[in-house]
Amino acid sequence: MCGRAPLETQQRMKRILSMALVGALAASSVAVTTGEAEAHKKRHRHSHHHHHQSRDSGSGLAAGIVFGLTAGALAHAVTAPRYAAPPPPAYYPPPAYYPPPPPVPAASVHSQWCASNFPSYDFYTNTIVDAYGVRRPCFSPF
Repeated sequence: MCGRAPLETQQRMKRILSMALVGALAASSVAVTTGEAEAHKKRHRHSHHHHHQSRDSGSGLAAGIVFGLTAGALAHAVTAPRYAAPPPPAYYPPPAYYPPPPPVPAASVHSQWCASNFPSYDFYTNTIVDAYGVRRPCFSPF
């Protein structure tokens, strides 16, 4: 082998890496949100009757949303299937064209010779069918 992993193994490794990244981002967003909530509880442990709003009350939610969207975008970018371009259209050369042979006069020595030597001789077109099944003109020594 030339040192490269097969395509299936590469795709599997990308998926594992993306899932690990998603897990790390999700864990960090939960830790940030939980840490802020605990800090808020510690600050306001003794003041149960005074409910005032702190400035950073939505920052944990915002961080979680940002991390979640980033993790989703990265997971999609890594695990999205890659499509190869379609192969170019096949080129087929046009079939060979053989013009019909010129007509041969009736009952000539040529046509008699062709008829006696080739059972597939066609008098009207002056052709024979060869051993490969191809129709060809008959050439006689006359």
